[in-house]
Amino acid sequence: MVPLIGRIIGGFEGAHEAAAILSELFRRGRWLLKCIHSDMRIPMSRRIVADVAPLARVFKALGDETRIRIVALLSHGELCVCHVEEALGLSQPNASRQLGVLHRAGVVERRRVGSWVYFKLARQSDPASREQLDRLARGFAGEEPLRRDVARLLASRGPGACK
Repeated sequence: MVPLIGRIIGGFEGAHEAAAILSELFRRGRWLLKCIHSDMRIPMSRRIVADVAPLARVFKALGDETRIRIVALLSHGELCVCHVEEALGLSQPNASRQLGVLHRAGVVERRRVGSWVYFKLARQSDPASREQLDRLARGFAGEEPLRRDVARLLASRGPGACK
């Protein structure tokens, strides 16, 4: 990728350095907002860059049906891992792994009380990420699969069972 970008910005002073910076920006999910012209002499570090990484991180985390169902359940409030297991019919390792993916992506936050770990949706600082998670929660609120998940949750454990 670097040689191709180097050819595109070939007239640019320090074209190899600029190509390396561009490659890194593309790898991290960032996009340049300004066109690159061969006669530009502006250092790449001063160009305007739109950071799409937070939104991409959220979409990657939601790239699994189970994680979408977990986020939909958590839109109703904080839940213990055992609640998620029962509501979705998951094993403890699978529920923990899926919640870990969501936690690393910043979609959920956790707190430990004794041996119990509780999860809730994290407040999103990025407006686009916040909007997409809100839409997901609202969109799934009336869907049959989520209603069944909530019914299983209430029948098996109840919201205060782990306290």
